[in-house]
Amino acid sequence: MAPPRRGQRAATGLAVLLLLYAISACSLLPAARAQATAFTSTRNGSEFSTFSFPSFGNSLRQLPGNLTVLGNATVNANALQITPDTRNDPEKFLINQTGRVMYPRAYVLWAANASNTSADGRRLASFSTVFKVNLFRATPSVKGEGFAFLIASDGAAPPPPGSHGGYLGLTNASTDGSAANGFAAVELDTVKQPYDPDDNHVGLDVNGVRSKVVASLTPFGIDLATNNTKDDGSHMVWIDYNGTARHVWVYMAKNGSRPDTPVLDAPLDLSRVLLGKTAYFGFSASTGVLYQLNCLHSWDLTVELLPDGSNKQPLSGWKLGLAIGVPCAFALALGLFAGLYIKKRGRRIGDDSSSMVRSTINFASIPGVPKEFDYKELRKGTGNFDEKMKLGQGGYGVVYRATVVGEHGRSMEVAVKQFSGANTKGQEDFLAELSIINLLRHRNLVKLLGWCHQDGVLLLVYDFMPNGSLDRLLFGGGPEAPVLTWGHRYNIVAGVASALNYLHHEYDQRPAFMWPALPVVLGDDDGEMAVSGTSTALTSSSSYYASSAGWTTQNYLLTREHDVADRDMPTA
Repeated sequence: MAPPRRGQRAATGLAVLLLLYAISACSLLPAARAQATAFTSTRNGSEFSTFSFPSFGNSLRQLPGNLTVLGNATVNANALQITPDTRNDPEKFLINQTGRVMYPRAYVLWAANASNTSADGRRLASFSTVFKVNLFRATPSVKGEGFAFLIASDGAAPPPPGSHGGYLGLTNASTDGSAANGFAAVELDTVKQPYDPDDNHVGLDVNGVRSKVVASLTPFGIDLATNNTKDDGSHMVWIDYNGTARHVWVYMAKNGSRPDTPVLDAPLDLSRVLLGKTAYFGFSASTGVLYQLNCLHSWDLTVELLPDGSNKQPLSGWKLGLAIGVPCAFALALGLFAGLYIKKRGRRIGDDSSSMVRSTINFASIPGVPKEFDYKELRKGTGNFDEKMKLGQGGYGVVYRATVVGEHGRSMEVAVKQFSGANTKGQEDFLAELSIINLLRHRNLVKLLGWCHQDGVLLLVYDFMPNGSLDRLLFGGGPEAPVLTWGHRYNIVAGVASALNYLHHEYDQRPAFMWPALPVVLGDDDGEMAVSGTSTALTSSSSYYASSAGWTTQNYLLTREHDVADRDMPTA
């Protein structure tokens, strides 16, 4: 069928936009924060507001009313990545990074001339929060810099310039300690500065990173960003603030049971810290020359509601009904019109695969997105995708050997994976592989170097493993091929086992190898072995097969709550 003319595609696109508007107008008006559970309650005559994020789905990117994501922070892998989470070049993606994530609602934290005031005529709101934080070493020998729960006067301000390193994304050398900052924070610090007790402490920061009160976590048996490979680096943190006592308590534990003894308790008068009566809650983190991964898996917050002094009255029932009902009725009418128009025209949208991919894949949303290669360079490096350069082929595409220009202008060999199509399924596979394998970090996993998209062609670029696959080393060398030594065999087994252990037990969205096969184990120049072929299968509905000459495996993404069931297990 011939593609529709430009005018027809534009009209159809307009119809779809109208339909989307109809859906969004009615669904988003009543619940601007649909991702979070929110409610109010009354205790001892005071009203409290609570919100809860059991996890952080990627849909938060499309719901700006939920969270304000600033600096280098992202929402990825069902977590808030306060600083980038990637195994790519640390010099570009991990060193000297800062990020913030803030809840966008401003809460009144103190009021004057209110009931139950203290001697100074100020009543302060109480609040409590609990969150699960993960501080993870990207390399076993390095950690830094730190993470903080933040109470800020400005909820939209990004981390200040120069706030990496020991400044935790809060201040910088010229503003540290200034009352104009208007914030308080509870820091979890993993690098010892001259004013710190050690590299494993909690502190109360007010307008600067020189903590007003600080305590080492070592006596409590807590090790931030531990180098214990059996520990995933996660901790539960509880913070309680009593507005009447003007005091804060911090508790920490490895599990969900709050201990009786706080790791820190200190006086804190927020009415003397904030620049106004309102404040925003969120998180801040940084890396320096030393770096770690700083992410948040869940977050609950309950805040006492104080009067804000305004005279605004809530809309009465019939006014509220009109305010919501009239726009919804209009939007639905537009939506019905759009639906009828689409049905009548009988045209499908998106025949232009290149524009479709560009519009649906938001490359900027991928944390630490690797290098974008030039298509002409990859085409030239593969000899115009010559059959002689082919390394393997499977259901998702073909892998070629290529020579490209690397760092400092030197030539380097890479493996280029060309996806079989730019249709919707191909896009999903490409985006899943680019976004998920980009987060994996292990010396025995084949490294993703970059990506390319041009004229509907989707390409991923990986490290080239010159020694080929393990089955070739074991069986394909011929009678005169050297026999692997026992030391070499041991190193192979240890490397592969380390990679699989990471994928199954250490990565939070563990892939399960349902059909481990030798061709997915590739060798480098140093005799080290790396596991490949884990990538696209890291989606709930994806699995892939390749021929015996290429990468052969079938994988599934499993959460820690699921078992490896009999899912279409291949037979010999």
